[in-house]
Amino acid sequence: MEVMHERVAGLDVHKAMIVACVRIMSAGKINRECRTFETSTASLEALLIRAGLPESTYAAFRVALEVSHETGYVDTVDGAARLRRRMVERVLTHCETDRQAAEPLLILLRRFATESAREEARMFCEDLVEEEISALLEDDLIAA
Repeated sequence: MEVMHERVAGLDVHKAMIVACVRIMSAGKINRECRTFETSTASLEALLIRAGLPESTYAAFRVALEVSHETGYVDTVDGAARLRRRMVERVLTHCETDRQAAEPLLILLRRFATESAREEARMFCEDLVEEEISALLEDDLIAA
């Protein structure tokens, strides 16, 4: 197996808790660790400190978590893409009030916003193609 990244992490966000999991490959061994954090401000900051993120990112994570709570459970790929885009847009709006502290984060978030929009457009195009193929197959069946 080819190792693409030695360290990977994931978050599972719920209304009352966040489950953070990491996988680290070191000296050919894979170490896994999962921890559960409340979604309170103190617990979120503990998670961000543990992740080694700079303090200037904390407000952005709080805003993104608020959007997740407002939106609720998302059970489709399209819904997840819209949620990601909504989170990025809300964080961008929040960060624009403090440019000096948020400049590095704004650069990163603008890239994410572009990628989210591209992903949403790609999914839209795929849906159009699927609809067109279905219509052509239906026309062929009717003609036969």
